[in-house]
Amino acid sequence: MIPERNNLSKITDFAQIVASFAIAMILSVVSLPESIAVFRPDFVALVLIFWCLHKPQSVGIFTAFAVGLLADTILFGVLGQNAIAKVTVAYIVLRLMSTAVAATLWKQTLVVLALLYLNAWIISIVNKFTQDHAGYISLWLAPLTGALIWYLFVFFWRTREKQHGFID
Repeated sequence: MIPERNNLSKITDFAQIVASFAIAMILSVVSLPESIAVFRPDFVALVLIFWCLHKPQSVGIFTAFAVGLLADTILFGVLGQNAIAKVTVAYIVLRLMSTAVAATLWKQTLVVLALLYLNAWIISIVNKFTQDHAGYISLWLAPLTGALIWYLFVFFWRTREKQHGFID
């Protein structure tokens, strides 16, 4: 019986990961008014960071590359710009994983903010070389919104885990 439960747990984890990336992709393409759109964070990067921290055995460099290419395709961007950015972010998260998970929420949020800015910077550099513009102002405002979303999400996630006895 235990192996079946393990397989069920793996299937459930996989379904959660796929569903969260699908929701992130949908949130990335939903049409927003111009005044709000500049604050839209890179939801795919946020989800990638989350899963790299919490399920590094399931989500890693290959996942980051695949999700980045899918984001490039969906967002009609330069093929590979999101892939490069997401692979770089995932690599850094996986290297810093033990310290990032143990960090206080504020420190973790600052690390996520830096990672989101790195993601935006890489996309901006690729845009500069391929499309002769460094990107839009949203590339630089959106990471702030992403860090705020990260803080709120992780705060509520930890609160939920404490209430249900998942963590001490």
